[in-house]
This record gives sequence, C-alpha cells and structure tokens, in this order.
Amino acid sequence: MVISVMSWPEWRWEAPPLKLWLIAALICSGTVLSLIAQSRIAAITGLGVVGIGVALVFILFGA
Repeated sequence: MVISVMSWPEWRWEAPPLKLWLIAALICSGTVLSLIAQSRIAAITGLGVVGIGVALVFILFGA
C-alpha cells in the first residue's frame, strides 16, 4: 500500500496596506469615543464613525 504525503503549501504573511491600518484606527477611535463619551451626542457620533469605518471595509473588499 502506497501512502502519499502531501505537504502544506507555503504561506507568507504580508503586512496589510496602509489604508486598512487607517480604517482600523478610525474604527478604534470611534469605539473609544463611544466608550468615554460624557454626552449622548458624542456617543452617537462615535458610533457613526465606527459605522463609516465598517462601510469603508465593505467598499474596499467589494462585499
């Protein structure tokens, strides 16, 4: 009986482009703003920033 051994394909990690880092920073800053907001309007603004960041991710990846 012959058993063939398959190896995993080589995978190289590539750093994400700068625009993805900027969108991630936008989403994180909106999250922090929502968490530390003293007023409701500031919290709503922070959630809006997070929503814009998520929309940009969808636009970038063509979803």
